[in-house]
Amino acid sequence: MIPMTTPVNTSNGEKLNEFVYTKFQEGELTNSDLVSFIILCFDLLQLKTIAHFAKIYNKTYRGVVKFNKEIIDINGNKLLINHQTRL
Repeated sequence: MIPMTTPVNTSNGEKLNEFVYTKFQEGELTNSDLVSFIILCFDLLQLKTIAHFAKIYNKTYRGVVKFNKEIIDINGNKLLINHQTRL
């Protein structure tokens, strides 16, 4: 009889988080490395503050908030994901 095992359902995002956390704790990633990674993520997602997005596209802050579904809160900072997924 084969023993029952718990299936591992780990997403790539979870693996990436664990990898970065482990490497940082082990001293293999520096603060500068993490800042570079954060900048890369901001660039890939085209993250902008709501105020900055409104200014660029000549919209009101309220209009941006009302008509954009991809607004996230990161440590008290509201950001808009301006990236369009490519199919």
